[in-house]
Parts: sequence; structure tokens; C-alpha cells
Amino acid sequence: MKRMCQFGHHKISSMIVLVGLLLTCCANPYKLGTQFDQCGDHPDPDTAIKICTDAIDSNEFPKPYLKSLYFRRALQWAKKGDETRAIADYSEALRLDPRNYKILNNRGSAYRRLHQLDLAISDYDEAIGLRPKYSMALWNRGAAWDEKGDADRAITDLTASIELDPNEPRAFFNRGNAWTHKKEYDKAITDYDAAIRLNPKYENAYVNRGNAWDAKGDYDKAIADYDVALRLDPTDVETFMSRGNTWVRKGDLDKGLNDYNQAILLNPKFAPAYYVRSALWEKKGDTKQAEADKEMALQLSK
Repeated sequence: MKRMCQFGHHKISSMIVLVGLLLTCCANPYKLGTQFDQCGDHPDPDTAIKICTDAIDSNEFPKPYLKSLYFRRALQWAKKGDETRAIADYSEALRLDPRNYKILNNRGSAYRRLHQLDLAISDYDEAIGLRPKYSMALWNRGAAWDEKGDADRAITDLTASIELDPNEPRAFFNRGNAWTHKKEYDKAITDYDAAIRLNPKYENAYVNRGNAWDAKGDYDKAIADYDVALRLDPTDVETFMSRGNTWVRKGDLDKGLNDYNQAILLNPKFAPAYYVRSALWEKKGDTKQAEADKEMALQLSK
């Protein structure tokens, strides 16, 4: 199973804001600086959101710094997976600073996570219009084009991003995905190689490179990549599924079954694992087990 394109977003330095408060604010700047820090840096998103909200509602922060508070609260909403509220806060920050290309990039990524790709591309367009050499927005837009099914536009943006910043592994990963969608697996593997060279612990790059090797029929190399990915994350259900599929194509049904069993053990409600295990039982001639898994998959899919 292919891993989706990766996202890039920005954070805002609390030190910059504290210096600004010291210079401009009549209230207690150290208290407000602490509040600002906790808004962005508290390890618990719910607590951080409450701190951000209290700061926004206090009317103590100078107007220019409200942008940063909305931005930081948006990041906390994003950590919780609440992209709708994140977008609302990014939008409020942009109302206060409409030419902030970094916030436009972040809002675009929130739209992408909601699969609102046209809105995402519009934000990336605006960010790139404000900062034409903004590599992060270029590779984010490239990933969005790929998700829309336009691999050629994706590759154009991602190549431009890589030329600006050749040390960003996610840009190579995303371009690898676009090459995969064009079934140009050798080019995809070359990009996944680059992503892994830049980040040797890039689990998704090993998974997708394994998928590319599998598509080329090189099952041993595919399994070797899935092995590395599972060492990096031994709880990844989809990687067990992918390796199981490759073992089955290689003709080793028992190892394939072991991987499907592990996937189901990790997530007993994952219907696709029951479907593929059902097909495997049929190959092994166990129709009773095959029917049981097929029925479970149907129940879970309702």
C-alpha cells in the first residue's frame, strides 16, 4: 500500500515575540511571554489550546501578536487532527497578516489533509506568488497535484523545489510517489533512494520503495525494504499487509499468512486484511477458513 505524500509546515519563534512584547507592551511582558510559550509548546494540545484561547481573549496582547497566537493555536488543533478549526485559526491569522506566505502554506496543508485539494493549491499558489523561491510551498503544491492525479504538474513543482533545496527528503519522497503513479518505477526508486540517503529513518520511503520493487517484480528487494520499515515501526499494519502480499506473490504462502495474521493482531477491525487472508486460505485449500475471513471482512466493511 502506497504511503501518501508528506506535508511541510512552519512554526513561529517565541523568542521573536517575547522581544517584541518587551519593546511594545505595557502589561507584564514576561507573563505574556510565558503564556505565549505555553500556547505553542505545552506538550498537551488541549491544555495548549486553552492557554492560547485565554491569551487571545485577554485583550492584553498587542494586535500584531494576535496573529502568532492564532497561528500557534492552529498548530495545536492540527496536532489533534481537527483541521477545520486549524483552518479557522489560520484564516484569522491571515486576516491580521494577509501576505504571510508561511501561514498560507500551513492553511494549504490543512486543506490537503481534508482532501480539499483545489483550496490547498490556491493557498500554495498565493504563497508562491508572494515568495517564488519558497521550496516548501512548491513541494506541497506538487504533492497536491499528485493527489489530484496530475503527476506531470507534480513532478514539475517537486523538481523546482529540489533545485532550490536539494536536502529536503520529503520533496524526493513526494516526487517518487508521482513517478510511481506514472509507473516509472526506476525513477521512483532513485528518488526514494535520495530520500533515504537524506533521512535513513524515513519509514514511509522504505515502504514506498518496497512497493516500487514489488511492482518491478523484484520481490527480495521489496521484502528487504519492508523489513527495514517494520524495524522502524513494528506496529505498522499496512506494511505487514504489503510484505504479506509480496511473500504470496513470491510463492511463500506461510510467510504471507504470518504477516496477515500479524496485521489482524495489530488491528482486528482492519477489513482488507481479512479479505487478503481469505484469498490466501482459498489458495491453501481451506475453504472453511476462507469463508470465515470473507464474512468477517464483509461485517467490518458495513
